[in-house]
Amino acid sequence: MLNAFRIGITSLLFSLSWVSFCQGPVSHAVELAAGGMAISVKSSPSAVFTTTSTVPNERKLVRDLLKSEVIVREGQPELPRASIVVKSGKLTAEFILDYPGQLYGLQDHHWHQLREPAQTKLLRYVQDAEKKHFGERVQWEQVDELWPRMADAQVTDLDTGLTFQVQRRAGSKHADAQPLSKQDTAIMKEIYHGKWSWNRRAILVKVASRSIAASMNGMPHGAGAIPDNRFPGHFCIHFEGSTTHRRNHGDPGHDLMIQKSAGDLYSRIAHANPTELVHLFLTAFKEQDYAILRLTLNQSDLDSVDRLIAHAQKIEEIRIVPSNQQQENGLQNSGQASYAEVPIRLILYSSGRMYTREIRFQAAKAPGQDRWKIDPKPCETVLNEIAPGPHPSAVSTVKQMLPGKTVVLQLDPKRNQLYVLVDGAVFKKYPIALGKPETPTPVGQWHVINKYKNWGDGFGTRWIGLNVPWGIYGIHGTNRPFSIGHDASHGCVRMHNRDVEELYQWVKVGTPVYILGHPLGEPTMDPRRLAEGDRGVDVKVIQNRLRGAGFYAGDCDGRFGVSTQLALKAFEKAHGLPSDGVISWQDYVALGLVE
Repeated sequence: MLNAFRIGITSLLFSLSWVSFCQGPVSHAVELAAGGMAISVKSSPSAVFTTTSTVPNERKLVRDLLKSEVIVREGQPELPRASIVVKSGKLTAEFILDYPGQLYGLQDHHWHQLREPAQTKLLRYVQDAEKKHFGERVQWEQVDELWPRMADAQVTDLDTGLTFQVQRRAGSKHADAQPLSKQDTAIMKEIYHGKWSWNRRAILVKVASRSIAASMNGMPHGAGAIPDNRFPGHFCIHFEGSTTHRRNHGDPGHDLMIQKSAGDLYSRIAHANPTELVHLFLTAFKEQDYAILRLTLNQSDLDSVDRLIAHAQKIEEIRIVPSNQQQENGLQNSGQASYAEVPIRLILYSSGRMYTREIRFQAAKAPGQDRWKIDPKPCETVLNEIAPGPHPSAVSTVKQMLPGKTVVLQLDPKRNQLYVLVDGAVFKKYPIALGKPETPTPVGQWHVINKYKNWGDGFGTRWIGLNVPWGIYGIHGTNRPFSIGHDASHGCVRMHNRDVEELYQWVKVGTPVYILGHPLGEPTMDPRRLAEGDRGVDVKVIQNRLRGAGFYAGDCDGRFGVSTQLALKAFEKAHGLPSDGVISWQDYVALGLVE
């Protein structure tokens, strides 16, 4: 099979070059042969940074996956451990493996049970992918020797994949580090959304040929000694067993991020008792890691979860009030759901004011389920009292959108990111899900033609329609947030509901939308075979070429209908090709689209 092609860019309509606005994770798109498998892992459902491992020839395991037994189980994956894509013949299927080890089919939206020994073999492949993605847990005393003072190291943020170089300058209980250059400082600041912060983030530190699980904060403090790096001080990097300057025990935020960086986050969530789970929730809240916070919650009411997080993002700081009265009050009913109440007294800061509130957290474990989940409603009620109203980032960013400024949307399928451009500069970016290879998101220059709230089931809370002539395509929310970051849709662009609600305020009918890429698909893969009934920008390119050659007089609308088929057959006959009306590699060559 030919696995690459070259394209005459200047002769094609709707051809856009890849544009990189910032450092970011590389594309993990892979081409699978029949019997092949690709396994992708990341630190949390909202993370962009992904590691994909391929298994080239596992035909039996692929068949077992495709024939796995459908089981009756409510809900969707809440702790998605890995995404698995398999290919058998022309059939491609995708599954999500959740933490307990069950499979969820993204095509049929059913749970599947894989039998032994296929289950064991699949888990072994997933573990191999996780070893490549996550860091190893190394005690601070050993890191202190592996990474001496004045030595350099590479830091990778586990959510964004952004990487920068640092130098260890000091630190006896943990590493005090500084970015090596002003470029490294700029990347680090981008990780923190343009503002320095004490919040902890999960990172990988690559030193002495090892990738080590670690946590950093993002606030310059103390002394700095590297000239011209534009970082006024140093920042702290923690490892397993390290402590802060003022404590002789680990910092909860750093400890949580080290677990996340080591790939142990789901295990901690799944095995936590109610009190442990509530404290994990509060630690994630304090560190503003809303992806972890979301994973601790009961996902049955997604609107309540989204509202809680929207309110939480308006809380500037939280502290637990020490008390000997805090204890878990549990109620166990044999054969019934188990409940527990964990009262926690908190100090919360919002809009410059301090509030003291007790939240009676409620956790439950339903029959047949193996983990506790927090009910979001009690916490949401208290936070709504303190920080009511719309999402704070939506308010603050809308105020920055001055009248007369030009807003453009640009979508980068290589990074599964949507960028909001204001006067040509990146204003904000969001993670997105795009179309699967067989139902690609249409590359090209489009504009918004309609906007709706709660447009229909499966489209989340907002719909932003595009003027694609061969079908109904748009940017919308989703009830499958675990698909964000993957190529999983039927061609539309999926966003988290909270993100599309924010975006909805800024776009209006007529807003330009640029979807980057090449109309014939990923240049390292063969273009699609096209036949009657197919639709897409690649069909439109074919129609344009046939029209230019004098064989087609219809509309170039991206719909492969009878008139397109007849024109193609006439073209094929004139060029000595099999006149079957199907676009194959030979047709692409004859049309001058590939070499």
